[in-house]
Amino acid sequence: MLVRLHDVLAYLSSARGRDTLVALQSDLEKDGAVFDSGGMDPPLGNPPLPVDKFEAKVTRALYEAFYDPGRDLSVAMPAAIVTALAEAADKNGVVDTVRAKSLLGVKAQKLLGTIAARTTGGADASSLEAQTMSLLDVRTKKLVAKSAPVVTANTQVYTDTTAKLGAGVSLARFECFGIGELQPQTQDFVRALSVAGLPAAKTHWLSDPPRTHAVEVERMRGRGVDVLRATDDSGVSEAAIGEMLSTMFRGVKAGETKPRFLLIDEDGRITRYLHDFFPQHAHLCVIVEQRGRAADFAGVALKAPVVTVADSSKVSDLRSALAGERAVAAIERQLRLADPGFRMSPKEAVVEGFFERSRGIVESLKRRGYTVFVATEDAGEAAAAKAAGLSAAPYKDQLAHARLTVLTAGKLQIDMPALQLMPKGAIIASATPRTLTDQRARFPIRDNEIEIDATNVIHSKFQGRDIELGRTMDRFQHEVVRFGVGDDRLWLRFGSDIALDSAVPGTFAQVDGAATLAAVFDAVRATTPGARALSDKSATIVRTAATARLAALGLDPLRPSFR
Repeated sequence: MLVRLHDVLAYLSSARGRDTLVALQSDLEKDGAVFDSGGMDPPLGNPPLPVDKFEAKVTRALYEAFYDPGRDLSVAMPAAIVTALAEAADKNGVVDTVRAKSLLGVKAQKLLGTIAARTTGGADASSLEAQTMSLLDVRTKKLVAKSAPVVTANTQVYTDTTAKLGAGVSLARFECFGIGELQPQTQDFVRALSVAGLPAAKTHWLSDPPRTHAVEVERMRGRGVDVLRATDDSGVSEAAIGEMLSTMFRGVKAGETKPRFLLIDEDGRITRYLHDFFPQHAHLCVIVEQRGRAADFAGVALKAPVVTVADSSKVSDLRSALAGERAVAAIERQLRLADPGFRMSPKEAVVEGFFERSRGIVESLKRRGYTVFVATEDAGEAAAAKAAGLSAAPYKDQLAHARLTVLTAGKLQIDMPALQLMPKGAIIASATPRTLTDQRARFPIRDNEIEIDATNVIHSKFQGRDIELGRTMDRFQHEVVRFGVGDDRLWLRFGSDIALDSAVPGTFAQVDGAATLAAVFDAVRATTPGARALSDKSATIVRTAATARLAALGLDPLRPSFR
């Protein structure tokens, strides 16, 4: 029997693997390992090790490498197990149970058999996978990444976009610096850049931990891409951007005039830093802005062409549909993980605003049978929502329908009076890139039903049912606000964008990625500085390709489903 190291790590880092970890910890204790309530507390000198070879290797790894005071054993234990099993893995990170028995003993074989039986077809990634991966040594990380199953997405929209727009354009002279999420779909986009001539070794990608899939980091590094991860969960810092730009510009010679740096930006962070601190090199850059708009650069004296994807009306509805489905699918997933039996009734939702992001969420909720109400103070948004057949009013007037509230702009402030006016059992989720940790100051959260189990999972009660709020070491957890017996509210991943760590299926993700790729070709062809929208020609090519290619697969880019 063959078992992938990735499946071992993913399974043991997930809720399904908790009983296996608890059982192994018990076995280690019986065989001599020393634990306390906070984890492992090995005595000085030569700590006791179990007699069994596999258990001894796991215990030694915990003692020497993976445990320190305060570290969660639900992360350290999987890291130690994977490290021990890696000794029996082949070059592709696959472990033969017979070989494991020969090298590590029958207990290693038995554990692998249990995991194999429970991960038929692969194991889903969990929120702890990245934290576990971070503890592994370089060799073991590579083996885990090699063994991870590769989901081959249909990427014909990229192919069509390159064929129509890439003729006569080569990215070979460029060095690329991009920021954004690093999920499985990012690989397809970076690969499309390489097809257009951009060398992998000249591609640098910076991502913040909440939006970074640990296995993809190793995969992209394996292809020669320079992958950097911000260490601050609050996002990519200016210091990280400045360090990367400084490194890229180190070899610039005096008098250079031909652009040779491609910057793929998000919310103007690279663009502003470039013009504030490296204006002398800005003329050597071409820039693609993935999320912001041309109007956002009104106060910047741009010395480089900036092509904005969000300003294109011809692809905005496609991008809106993808973003909306991603957010709603993430809400469903988090509710399912928190309480698999939870059902919302009646299915009513209030969505903040009526613009590109929120419209996609509205449509995604409607496809699931929700009656949707729009909360807005903006007259234009209200008129557009009403024209679409929706109720639109200020949030305080929609609270009676707020069984589910989805924040989309980060402007709506929810306080204690608003929470009290919501229906009992109401749920709140944020679908905005801006974290909302400032909301904590607006109302105290004191949940007297909290219990923490042996694997550091936080349990509570919501509407009289058992619910999991997350793990003690998660930066963002669900929070329950109580006003009385049966009178409670649930905020999903309080302070965070609900979809931060959710991946878009590659077949759909290529639609958004192809729009960014088209913007790359527009930017490379640009001859004057300044911000401009993705051209109608390029947007039309992307839209035509996306519609045709997905229709051939029986899919509709305007009605995506990630369920």
